[in-house]
Amino acid sequence: MKFIYFLIASCIFLSNTYSQIFIKVTDEDNDIADAAGAGASTYTGCAWVDYDNDGRLDLFWVQRGLYHNTGTSFEKNTDADIAITSGIGTSWSDYNNDGFIDCFIAGGGTIGSLLYKNNGDGTFTKITSGPLSPATDLRAWACAWGDINNDSYTDIVLAAPFGFAGIDDENKFLLNKGDGIFEKLDTILIAQGTAPYTIATWSDYDMDGDIDCFIGSGPANGTVAPDYLYKNEFSETVASAFFTKINTAPIGTNFLDGQVWNWIDYDNDEDLDAYVTNYVGTSGGAGMANNLYRNDG
Repeated sequence: MKFIYFLIASCIFLSNTYSQIFIKVTDEDNDIADAAGAGASTYTGCAWVDYDNDGRLDLFWVQRGLYHNTGTSFEKNTDADIAITSGIGTSWSDYNNDGFIDCFIAGGGTIGSLLYKNNGDGTFTKITSGPLSPATDLRAWACAWGDINNDSYTDIVLAAPFGFAGIDDENKFLLNKGDGIFEKLDTILIAQGTAPYTIATWSDYDMDGDIDCFIGSGPANGTVAPDYLYKNEFSETVASAFFTKINTAPIGTNFLDGQVWNWIDYDNDEDLDAYVTNYVGTSGGAGMANNLYRNDG
């Protein structure tokens, strides 16, 4: 079974949780509560993942490591050497379909981005073969797994904000060929051209059976522009997956300072609607309003 876990920001809506009470955990015996703050980068990602298939969600913190959920507390897994001090974003998926979710970390600087294979025993192996080496050729701010050609193997896109965090290249796209083999597709539209890309997300917004790609482009410097939205043409061609730019109004034409495209069917009409978080925009320090788009099919 294929699993994908992606977290930069998420919202979970439950119908009967309006009266829930939260208490801040300060117990020093809980490794999460006692952990230090951000490392080399003030930006750092995290993800809830059940890496050991025990039915409990564990916490991965890019710059600090993996914390095992014991059921009552969290203990740092010191055998899982997968933290990167200059890491920024993370995405988890069982890329080799062995039943254990694996970890990809997007990073910049002198380290770059890395893939770690879950060995199933609490340890991980860094993958350094093929297009995954050298890691400095894969500098990125964020990453997102998604199966673009419905072959049961998850592929990955790396979003690279040009000129930030030591990143001076285009986005990257790695096609998963199976058997642990990846192919870097430099000609795919998603990986062409430089821009201040932020976060990549996948959603089948047009409900045609293949996932489409949405990448924010928020430079956070007072300028605005349309985000980078790509329609997957796999279902239409039935031969190969390739992408075309979405230029239709309003989602393809509105000028934004986009950070993340979040998807949910808020009106229960069985298609996914979009909520875009913006940053500064043209309003300077006052920030820029977010955008909600209703999908009318």
